[in-house]
Amino acid sequence: MDFHILDLFKKNGKIIFIVIFFSIIAIIYSGGAFFENINTAIPSGFKNGQVTFMTTGDHFTQFYKYSVVKNNILRGHSPYYYGYQFNVSKDSKEYTEGLMYFPFSFISAILGFAFGDILAFNLMILLSYIFTGLAMFYFVKYITKSDAISFVTSVLFITIPFRFGFLYGEMIFGIDWVLLPLLLVFFEKFIETNKFKYIGLFSLILFFFTGSNFVVLYFLILFGFPYFLFRFIQYIIDKNINFKEKFVKLIVLILSVIPSLINLAYFFSLISSSALKSGQYYDELKNYAPSVKDIFAPIGWNEKNIYLGFALLLVVLILFIFGLKRIKDLISKNEWFILLFFLPSFVISYFFCLGSNLDETIGINVFKWAFDHIPGFASSRTSGRIMVVSAFFFSVIFGVLLNYFINFISKKTILSNKRKIIIFTIYTLITLIIVINFKVTNPSMVTLDPKNTSYEKIQNSKEKVICLPLTESGGHHYNGTYVYYALKYNLRIFNGHSSMYPQKYTDLMPILYLLNEGIVTEKIYNYLKDNDLKYIVVHKTGFEPSVNDLTINLLKTSDFVNFINEDKGIFLFEVTKNNQILKEFNATKIVELINSGIIKKDDLTYLYGWYNEEKYEGQKSFRWMARNYSNIIYVSDKQKPNLLKFEYASPLTDLVIKINGVENIEKKITNIDGYHKSFELDLSQIKENYIFVEFSTEKIFKVDTDPREFGCQIFDLSIK
Repeated sequence: MDFHILDLFKKNGKIIFIVIFFSIIAIIYSGGAFFENINTAIPSGFKNGQVTFMTTGDHFTQFYKYSVVKNNILRGHSPYYYGYQFNVSKDSKEYTEGLMYFPFSFISAILGFAFGDILAFNLMILLSYIFTGLAMFYFVKYITKSDAISFVTSVLFITIPFRFGFLYGEMIFGIDWVLLPLLLVFFEKFIETNKFKYIGLFSLILFFFTGSNFVVLYFLILFGFPYFLFRFIQYIIDKNINFKEKFVKLIVLILSVIPSLINLAYFFSLISSSALKSGQYYDELKNYAPSVKDIFAPIGWNEKNIYLGFALLLVVLILFIFGLKRIKDLISKNEWFILLFFLPSFVISYFFCLGSNLDETIGINVFKWAFDHIPGFASSRTSGRIMVVSAFFFSVIFGVLLNYFINFISKKTILSNKRKIIIFTIYTLITLIIVINFKVTNPSMVTLDPKNTSYEKIQNSKEKVICLPLTESGGHHYNGTYVYYALKYNLRIFNGHSSMYPQKYTDLMPILYLLNEGIVTEKIYNYLKDNDLKYIVVHKTGFEPSVNDLTINLLKTSDFVNFINEDKGIFLFEVTKNNQILKEFNATKIVELINSGIIKKDDLTYLYGWYNEEKYEGQKSFRWMARNYSNIIYVSDKQKPNLLKFEYASPLTDLVIKINGVENIEKKITNIDGYHKSFELDLSQIKENYIFVEFSTEKIFKVDTDPREFGCQIFDLSIK
């Protein structure tokens, strides 16, 4: 046995060492919180090891997409069945996203059968370090013929902060980086050897790419087009391959990419039938576009995470000190070719990673022109997709230039007696500096709810479920929470989370949005009943998404729904048949609820038309009106209050304020700055024992970076 183990190390010692080293990096970069909660939680960002419970975000949707295949197989569905979400009407088509995240979601399913969904998801993250690193090692080894250079370059590629940010920062896109070097190495191998097996491998990776991240594939082809074109022309004019053989291989190549083209066409058909068909606005980019200062910031937020640190400095220094002409003399023809094509591809793509901030920096609307005229650019997150490709180009350039630098050191005869020690020291130092330079924080984790009886009571139900609060956009990350429960309990929910959500979801929001306030009108009731939406699950938790107490209380007193269960702030209601219709929603109805003991007296209650309170360091707390009408109520019991006071900012039209139905009441309004004003009302002039305040604006305020619709911003409202 000992002999066989030693023999194994002799034959595969380098690969074993690389796997162990990449595993150590995975452990270091994942952090203590990751491993302490590896069976109960998933990564949710990078807030230095913070652990929270069910904090909302895109991570729930990613977990859903990586877990859906295993659960579908167990339930007898097709592996890529996505009908758990966006069941918006009785006649709506079954929602689908095709082979989304294939093959990684399928690999996760295999792991899921052995280890469970949560551990499988986290193992995919850890394994990505090994397989992405090995893929990059394989490609760079093909170019440079150096194990050491390939190793250092692979370390750079798997630790780049952008990959770290997405791997743990709610999106998990860092897993599919493995496909970039594999696609190119098989492309190169086909050009070099003209063998059928490399056509097959290239086509297979291409198909995987169309499922896992076709947008990144598009930008790889776009920014790397000169490279692909030149290499293909070289193959066409290669006289060492006879015409007949070449013709056959090209036919096979064309036929082999047809499945990828079909998959892409299917994805585009899904997009064209979704809310994405209308495109996105250029101004939305500002929310995701990095600035020039982010080039020097070790860690940023997802798309803004473009730091290349020490490695970029080293590349710039080598190019500046030695120049391309001298570099050409000490590297191979293959390396020179790669450098010649990848260097401009990197520079151009890296500049485009700045998004709309590129235009502001250089004073020319370059990105705006691309956004308007080049297919694939008209997305708010374009800059982030480009950065994946840019990071790949950069890593390969780094490997080639590092190889030149090592060759340069090796030729210095004055150092010949200590050459190996010096070169080994250089490799070691550069590797350690890269690992240390890029390791600046630890992933945060979110613990998943293992059981909720409100959802459990309707597990496997054939009737549809609507979850509250609703969001106006099916792409809002709050919906990821609902998707998690839908998959866990095999439910068909109205809600969903995807950028390819159906347009009908948005069209229904003006009708159904009142449900967030606990209001079930006749129109809402009829829609729920006619479209088999039998259950309403309401989240009133200590984290988003969440409604307020009034929503729960109003639903409990509604004639249209029956309260069934509550568990950990999640309430289950059933839609019932009832002919009584709520005719109006006004102060009288609310006072009845308060007098019945459902709502506390001597307590300010935000009623209809409010978004959740927002608090930021150094600012006054505030709430936005949801659309152009909102109200509050205060019912006094022990002591009548004396003063109503708040500040408000109404961007488009002035705020109209009614007190107990009266607008023309004596009050004090002071201008603070522009449309920012303060309001004070002496409550001694109010005769009733309640204060019912109505806020309204003539116009609705919208911004491109937020799907919500706003009326007026209310600061520090108090009744004393």
